[in-house]
Amino acid sequence: MNSPGTRSRLTIRDVASSAGVSTATVSRVINGLGGVSDRARLRVLTAVEVLNYSPNAIAAQLRRRGSDQPENPLPTRPEPADGENAPALQALEDENKQLKRLLRDLIMRTSGRRKPAKEAR
Repeated sequence: MNSPGTRSRLTIRDVASSAGVSTATVSRVINGLGGVSDRARLRVLTAVEVLNYSPNAIAAQLRRRGSDQPENPLPTRPEPADGENAPALQALEDENKQLKRLLRDLIMRTSGRRKPAKEAR
């Protein structure tokens, strides 16, 4: 659904837009609160399912705790055991290594210090 260069994580705003309701309505449905018509609840639940939306636990925690807390709930580096994210994380690490090699070769080539390493095929 997301094209390259766009954010990869869906937000409550995406669900609200898809369902044609406010973010507050989406929040009430997700949190099991009242004050939502059956029709709106069905539209939100359908959008959640179609978009395969899952709430961001870290964002929810930050919202509950506020930004004045000194503790940082964000992991310093996601672990490869993060299930479905592991292949994407590995691909990013591989790209990062390749970009570092290319940058090093470019610097060496423009500085005249040595010939660049041959590309692995």
